[in-house]
Amino acid sequence: MTAADDDREALAAEHVLGLLSPADAAAAERRIAGDAAFAAAVAAWRARLADLDQTAAPLPVGEALWARIRAGIAPPAEGVRASASAAETRRLSHLWNSLVFWRGLAGAAIAAAAALLVTIGLAPAPQDQPAFVAVLTTDQGRPGAVMHAYADGRVTLIPLEIAPIPRGRSLQLWSISTAAPSPVAIGLMDQVRTIRLDLGNLSPAQLRQRFAVSLEPAGGSPTGLPTGPVVMQGQMTPAN
Repeated sequence: MTAADDDREALAAEHVLGLLSPADAAAAERRIAGDAAFAAAVAAWRARLADLDQTAAPLPVGEALWARIRAGIAPPAEGVRASASAAETRRLSHLWNSLVFWRGLAGAAIAAAAALLVTIGLAPAPQDQPAFVAVLTTDQGRPGAVMHAYADGRVTLIPLEIAPIPRGRSLQLWSISTAAPSPVAIGLMDQVRTIRLDLGNLSPAQLRQRFAVSLEPAGGSPTGLPTGPVVMQGQMTPAN
């Protein structure tokens, strides 16, 4: 992995963890629309952190811990409170304006997340990188999902935005190729989530085509062709 790859991964992780300033976050969103590799990195971090959320079970808090929490937030005496408040204000002001502090905090958060991902086996193996990437954009030009296509025909679609699918409807994924007379249905979603497909019968050349997602009746299009509006689409391009 090159220094540019490291910088891209770090920025993607900071964006997903919510550590960027509003201006930098907006710039990252714009980069997602035009940089397939960065969009793939953001999608991968979102998928990994979503998996963490799903594997983390809630733990009960014992009464002894609640007692320590209540003792820790008990109000101090008036004189002590005024002195401590002034000192704390100065300390927090220094931290808030310290670029070194925020960079260190961001780095620590990324390192902790990466370490945990490696520990539970969610970090991707270097040899298991996608051969092609597509950013599916909406009619408004916003990135809606990222698709990864692997050399063995596996395809993963990772939503970048979570929105409910209307009741009684499904999202259907289509491949659109000049070699085929019409779009071919390759996947169906009843809820917005990451889906994995096996398109091993397609050659690498065939994977370099356009993909689209349409809104269809529950269970998919009754005609075998898109009948509803296309909500997002994009072109597969080489990942590197």
